[in-house]
Amino acid sequence: MRTRIKHEGLIRFIAFLFVLIPFLDAYGATTTVYDYDDANRVVRVRTGSGGDPVITATAGAHGSISSPGASVVGFDTNKTYTITANAGYQITNVIVDGVSRGAISSYTFSDVTANHTIEAFFEVAYYIITATATGDGTISPLGLAGVVYGGSKSYTITPDTGHLISDVKVDGISQGPISSYQFTNVTSHRTIEAFFTTTNYTPADYATLQEVYWAAPAGSTIRVKAGTLEQNLHIYRDVPMTIVGGYNDDFTAVTGTTRLNGSVWTWEGGGTVTFSNFEINDPSYVPPPAAPVTTLFPSDPTAQWTYHVPQLVTLHCSDGSGPGCDKIYYTLDGITPTTASPVYSSPINIGTTTTIKFFATDLLGHVEAVKTRTITITPIMVIDVVVENGEGTFRRRFYTSLQAAYDAATDGSAILVKAHLISGNVNINRNITTAIAGGYDDYFQDVIGKSLLKGRVQTYAGGGTVTFNNVTLQN
Repeated sequence: MRTRIKHEGLIRFIAFLFVLIPFLDAYGATTTVYDYDDANRVVRVRTGSGGDPVITATAGAHGSISSPGASVVGFDTNKTYTITANAGYQITNVIVDGVSRGAISSYTFSDVTANHTIEAFFEVAYYIITATATGDGTISPLGLAGVVYGGSKSYTITPDTGHLISDVKVDGISQGPISSYQFTNVTSHRTIEAFFTTTNYTPADYATLQEVYWAAPAGSTIRVKAGTLEQNLHIYRDVPMTIVGGYNDDFTAVTGTTRLNGSVWTWEGGGTVTFSNFEINDPSYVPPPAAPVTTLFPSDPTAQWTYHVPQLVTLHCSDGSGPGCDKIYYTLDGITPTTASPVYSSPINIGTTTTIKFFATDLLGHVEAVKTRTITITPIMVIDVVVENGEGTFRRRFYTSLQAAYDAATDGSAILVKAHLISGNVNINRNITTAIAGGYDDYFQDVIGKSLLKGRVQTYAGGGTVTFNNVTLQN
């Protein structure tokens, strides 16, 4: 394609050419550009001030943008900008030509034919620590807590009266039965889980000696009523404990002995178990085997299994007095598992709402009934500002539907949506102004794509203004 340029108003009087040149820009001299094809036909006419378009890029404190300042861009070409936050900070907003684009990390101007602007803004990065408690006790503070980059957060674990701390896990790793823990130099999202159990275990609480052995923490004393137990015991945990038999019905005094008509097997890696007031008889006794039992963690006494961030789900098999667990089979698509299904071998990362079905088999081929758990991961977060005692703080709340999030939002709230498929209609019927920003990662930290809303958005009389960013509507 060939180009010819015609200057209008530049050559009117040759005698005044050198006098007029300094004033051309001030008085709006124009340049007309004619583009021709190979047949010498005009295919496009461009009129402007005489230069190519200019894009002006600026970045606020604590971050940068590629090609800062004014950049001359060829007519009808593209220009991409990359936005980067400094260590300990995050992108809060990118404004293009005065319009907010959300916390995006790059932006491309396509087919540029006019001047543009792009501005990037940053704030201190914060991370979420999720604290949960399972059993009879508390962890403080409980729930979600925000910590700035490099900050610290302390937690206190307290069992209820008559109970013990059985374990504390930090980021899924056991720390033992500790009563406090401090996160320091926080640079990522973290989790802390506290588990509790009763001080003494009794037949009233557990059906078999094997079950109470599995549940007891290190150093426990297990009290057993006087009488006869028809069962075996497998010792395979590397924890010490004491089993005392011969107790009366209320476990207040030893009145005799306990006879165990079964075998006690100590496996490699098993810890030390001390028996007192016990008579172990008939090592060849093998009771009728029962099916194994699979337990899912994290456990939830409320049976809600609802979380705000991805969860590592573990499956544990216990075979009681049986020969031992063999395999755990599971599915994540709601289909009933079989022995042809995947075999559990390591924790499963659940990032979206998932129904997991599972069962176990033991070494003799006994099969557990299929169990079902639905793990709900909330995909939507509402952020607004709460003013207390004259000070404003960010409040973050989580929802499973966009309608519920909109109904809970206040004027000026931001509704963040993960880069997932969100189903359901949204009725805009409240006189508030809010923004719905999609495409966020599992921790609502970075924009990694777009959200797909499969449903209808209906605006009613009196409804306020809702701005959608990075959300594709599929009616």
